[in-house]
Amino acid sequence: MGIKGVGLLPFVRQIIGRRPQARARNDQLTVRDDGRRNVILIAPRERDALRGSIIVKGDDNRIEIGPGCQATDLYIELGSSCSMTVGHSCGLGNLFVYAARDNMIEIGDNTGFGGTVRLLLHEPGEIRSVRDASSPARSTFPLATCIRLLMLRQGGASIQPKMC
Repeated sequence: MGIKGVGLLPFVRQIIGRRPQARARNDQLTVRDDGRRNVILIAPRERDALRGSIIVKGDDNRIEIGPGCQATDLYIELGSSCSMTVGHSCGLGNLFVYAARDNMIEIGDNTGFGGTVRLLLHEPGEIRSVRDASSPARSTFPLATCIRLLMLRQGGASIQPKMC
């Protein structure tokens, strides 16, 4: 099952078509670092509230997850030269992140992700969310070089992608 669309790269179609249910659920957070010069900052007591996997395949990456964050089935896979910062008190839910190379992801304080949300960065680019944002239950955001996604909170409503 995948998304059929004109102009989608086969690689993006493959990532989008992955079924989140096919991932084995972890009762804890597992971190695999196959690269060099990677920095992964998660407070030891915060790890107890995070379940899922972080896989770093390349070099020169940085992942920082703030205090008070929770996740039920987190999946983060980074290539090389990527940065991911998660603010404090975020509900990450089943967040699925794939960043290939030269990408930056910033998730603001008190941001919540419901259901399964996918952030896919296959080309150099960035995704930033403002603080106190929330997302729709099932969303996929492929990111091309010329598109930047801003998550905006509007009177308690879910985020809306804004292309610029």
